[in-house]
Amino acid sequence: MGLNSFSAKIGTILYSFFFGANDRKRENGMQELRDNLSWMIRFFREKGKEMVVFTPTPSTVMNEAYVNRLYHMEDVANIIIDVAEKEGVLLADNYNYIMEYLLFSGKKIDEILFGCGCSNDGCHPADAAQLLIYRNLLKTLGLSPKIDGAVWR
Repeated sequence: MGLNSFSAKIGTILYSFFFGANDRKRENGMQELRDNLSWMIRFFREKGKEMVVFTPTPSTVMNEAYVNRLYHMEDVANIIIDVAEKEGVLLADNYNYIMEYLLFSGKKIDEILFGCGCSNDGCHPADAAQLLIYRNLLKTLGLSPKIDGAVWR
């Protein structure tokens, strides 16, 4: 299903899959992620449900360096991208969207992942990263964001 045909169905319930980060800690985590995501996509497709698959946001260097990280967030993103392409489902690639944002803005992941007064583990996104996830979802669905502060009459 293309983005244009999906955006025509905005009134439909959209199921979103946003997972995979914890699979970095499992010995066979990337294969389990691939198998589980493929199964979930087929399960919802058989029920006629619309879905979008998300890659996770990048995590901080500190989070990636934990001793229990057998895989890294880019590994998770690459598996999800591959499965989404093979299964033909919409993909909101937050990992690469945010990596591009960081490249062009000159910011570091810590600047958008941590929020004011927000304790964080370096993996779960605070408000600034959540806004980027939202904007990427709009882009994926073929929708344009409203201009901040603009008023229409």
